[in-house]
Amino acid sequence: MDWERTRLWAPIVIALLSLLAGGGWWQVLLARRREKRKEYQALLESCLLPLERSLGRNKERFDKMVQGHEQEIHHLEYFPDRLKPYFDSLPDTDLRKIFWKSEIYELQSENDLAISIIRAHSNSTLLSEAFKRACDEFSTHAIDWKSRWNYATSLGAIADNAKQQLVAEPFPRKLEDLLQKEIAKVRNGAKIEGTR
Repeated sequence: MDWERTRLWAPIVIALLSLLAGGGWWQVLLARRREKRKEYQALLESCLLPLERSLGRNKERFDKMVQGHEQEIHHLEYFPDRLKPYFDSLPDTDLRKIFWKSEIYELQSENDLAISIIRAHSNSTLLSEAFKRACDEFSTHAIDWKSRWNYATSLGAIADNAKQQLVAEPFPRKLEDLLQKEIAKVRNGAKIEGTR
């Protein structure tokens, strides 16, 4: 009779033991999932949201700088050899010269910050390759823009062959779209709700 009971209970006991032993694996899986969420959240807070704020500040600053000066400085696409004489012809007390130099310096500083954020996270496996390529294009654009504007405002030299080129290529707009997609993807990975 005891043998008969044992035969009846054995499958239940084995199933319970398996379930309890499997709980260890379940805990490991849950721990890994929590760690992955932390990685996503850290990437969001240390890279994507600061980059979004930096680009947003520069867009506002750029729009403010161009506003009212469209004829002289529209889209910052003049040739350096045309823009430099214009800047040089303005007296140092001219408010436009003071304002533009100040704004250009702030734009460059903000671009430098964005580049440093990008470089600090360029090896992240959580970021898409398309987004990384757009970040590289932006970095190249920002560095080129800085060197050409430094030349135009007499803060630096520029190669002779670059003098006949545009001050800078237009801002690579696809970065903005890809940044928003990347933020959404990473937020989803971290299961983060809320504001920026």
